Amino acid sequence: EELDRTRLKCVASTQRGIGPARQSIELCPHKIAALNRGPESLAEDGPICPGHWAVLCAFHMLRGAESACARAQSLVVDEDDLTENLLLPASKTDPQGTGCRRCWGCVCKHDATQSTVMQACPYHAALAIKLETKKRFGASALDLPLFPTSSGGWCTKAGFVKTIAHLADCLQVCTVDSLGRCTVGEHVWRVSGSRMLAHANVPVPVIMLMARWGSEVI
Repeated sequence: EELDRTRLKCVASTQRGIGPARQSIELCPHKIAALNRGPESLAEDGPICPGHWAVLCAFHMLRGAESACARAQSLVVDEDDLTENLLLPASKTDPQGTGCRRCWGCVCKHDATQSTVMQACPYHAALAIKLETKKRFGASALDLPLFPTSSGGWCTKAGFVKTIAHLADCLQVCTVDSLGRCTVGEHVWRVSGSRMLAHANVPVPVIMLMARWGSEVI
């Protein structure tokens, strides 16, 4: 086992950085919201409310592991102030497990008739997930994962990736790069969320703060 671990570390250290980097695809949260997907999972061991899951992950720029390990009790939804507050790791490692909170309010737009324009909103996505989880699992909802499967269990990496791939197919986004590598990975929402905010002219330091990002490369 020690030799196997040493071999993996040596291979990684000598091959890291060779060739072009594999970049995860970008999926627009607003286009995903416009799909108006229902609460049912899109893949086995995938999350319920997949559209709302994608929107919430994108606005908080979650890594795959953060999405997979989040618990329902870490999300607080205030229906009076129209805000959602999510407890997240302070950094990629967060060795002390202190965490930090990031808050979003309702960002819905209205047209001239005062009807809501279909777009991605972190508050309404969080509220929909909370209500659907409570509807399905009742009082035990707070003890469940934040993004549970249809049976109330933890989603798997394969379930998340297949859900992302299904959403990409719905949006007709290619999931293979010029070298034939799959571009569906655990950083899709981190890429998509940061670019969405950058397109909205949110300053880079603010994006770094919201995403708990230590680099200006966005």
